[in-house]
Amino acid sequence: MRQLSKKTWGHVMTSEVYQQIFNISAVAMVIIQNDSLQTANKAFTELSGYNLTDLPELSFRNLIVPADLLNIIPEAFELSSFESYQKVYSFRLITHTHNVIDVRGIFSFLEWNHQPAELLQLFNSATLDSNLYETSLNIKNTAACRENDVKYEEVADSLPEVIFEMNNQGKITFTDQTAYRLFGVSEAEYQQEINVFDYVAPVEQKKMAEHIERILTGEELGISKYLLRKKDGSTFPAIIHMSRVIRDQKFIGLRGVLLDISEHKQAETQLNYLIQHDTLTGLYNRAYFETELNKRQQSKTLLGIIILDVDGLKLINDTLGHSHGDKLLKAIAEHMSINFREGDLLARVGGDEFAILLNDIDEYRINQLIGQFNSAIFEYNQTHTRVPLNISCGYVLGVGNNLSPGSLFNEADNNMRKEKLFHSQSNRSAIVQTLKKALEARDFITEGHADRLQKLVLKLTTSIGFPDNLKNDLRLFAQFHDLGKVGIPDRILFKDGPLSKKEVLEMQRHSEIGYRIAQSASELAPIAEWILHHHEWWNGNGYPLGIKGEKIPLACRLLAIVDAFDAMTNDRPYRHSLSFSEALAELKKFAGTQFDPELVNTFIEVISN
Repeated sequence: MRQLSKKTWGHVMTSEVYQQIFNISAVAMVIIQNDSLQTANKAFTELSGYNLTDLPELSFRNLIVPADLLNIIPEAFELSSFESYQKVYSFRLITHTHNVIDVRGIFSFLEWNHQPAELLQLFNSATLDSNLYETSLNIKNTAACRENDVKYEEVADSLPEVIFEMNNQGKITFTDQTAYRLFGVSEAEYQQEINVFDYVAPVEQKKMAEHIERILTGEELGISKYLLRKKDGSTFPAIIHMSRVIRDQKFIGLRGVLLDISEHKQAETQLNYLIQHDTLTGLYNRAYFETELNKRQQSKTLLGIIILDVDGLKLINDTLGHSHGDKLLKAIAEHMSINFREGDLLARVGGDEFAILLNDIDEYRINQLIGQFNSAIFEYNQTHTRVPLNISCGYVLGVGNNLSPGSLFNEADNNMRKEKLFHSQSNRSAIVQTLKKALEARDFITEGHADRLQKLVLKLTTSIGFPDNLKNDLRLFAQFHDLGKVGIPDRILFKDGPLSKKEVLEMQRHSEIGYRIAQSASELAPIAEWILHHHEWWNGNGYPLGIKGEKIPLACRLLAIVDAFDAMTNDRPYRHSLSFSEALAELKKFAGTQFDPELVNTFIEVISN
């Protein structure tokens, strides 16, 4: 077990001092030994609702929500003799009144009555920040006496705060073990008459000197933030509370409590980033954009707002999946960052909408920037032909204090929507054409499957008197009934072997995907319903809606027979083709279940001739 030195350069800490540190701290503290609670401070009793007299009867494990025990046991209770032993866990504490409190606990190794034990400091998660500050305030006057006691010395040295004293010249006359760990120095190095300014970052030394002078004159400064320096030269933020030390009615120096707030600052920085930024693109979010717009509206400079909208994003998300849509959004954010000015504020203000706030801009320059951005998007589309970017853009210029923030933004948005309306159909058609090309590229797997279907289905329509005015739609249907397969992952579409149940369900989504694509393109809209129903069965066991009999559109019943026959008589990656007679036998077998029985007979008669 580690033995702590009790003597320092000028003073010897006493049990009374350490016990005072333990008792008055605003941080809830309890000492645990063999799962039993040995002692606790007032803050712990207030947090948990238990009295000190209750402690001997309590097992610490019974104070933790059972589901959380696995998070901190056994690791937290495997005591170590390492001097730097300290573990932090989040868990739920069960109070005396059976309420549950979310807490963060810091477990530290110490000796209690010459046996291994742990000091647990508990922070209520809901009030964590205030507790940290209160801790620094409450320990500010705790270094004065002359006796020794290992128990309370270890308690104090296990705290995250550094307790120190210095003389009027800034020479450190006392500190605790926590300081050695925090600043990366040994006790021997501290004994070499180290000055407090040796461990303050140069940029902060003047401020520290001014504060010391003010405190020595009797001024109460409370808590101050400083940037401190470790032995290796690295810096960290800290809060310090200092007060005068009076002995024999003389001011002999200052006493202080120091708390490293690096983790707090990191968490604060991360939280601020999340509050201000869009997590997908890394650009600012709408809330931050509006805040900055309000600020800049107070100026008299010329402001510009550009609104960008991704055309067809919903169609891409619905057909190819959100991962493809997300790639487009990230690509736009990347090109915005490259092609607009360094001081321009870039934000994602909606699902498919972006905004740029520009200072000191004129008509010529804003059009130049938009042209530069559009050129970058054009180049992107040359190398990303499967899912190109189509963007509508609108902008507005105005003197900051002449328009309200809302009206300036709305005008830019309205201008963007006018452009979107002007070419929305052409952009949707461009996306659909791209998807159709993707389907054609994949048709090699079935060696002209769509072309063969057109010929077969037209033969069948002639025999049943299918309306002539719908035959062109039927040709289109034969060609693009599987359009939705562009949204099915290649690992499923090109799988060499039978599909799993999960993969079958994924494959079945192509009917709905194709339906949504067809609805978005004027030339495919007439066959959208057919695409949706082309895998329905005569007996109602098909998908996606499970309709049956003559409720299934005639075109779908026709194509189902022709599609199945062509699939059976041509090789697939996972099986060889059937013979002509074997394929016809399969059609007869499933007539009345999968296929319209009358149409099966007609098809067999037509194909046999």
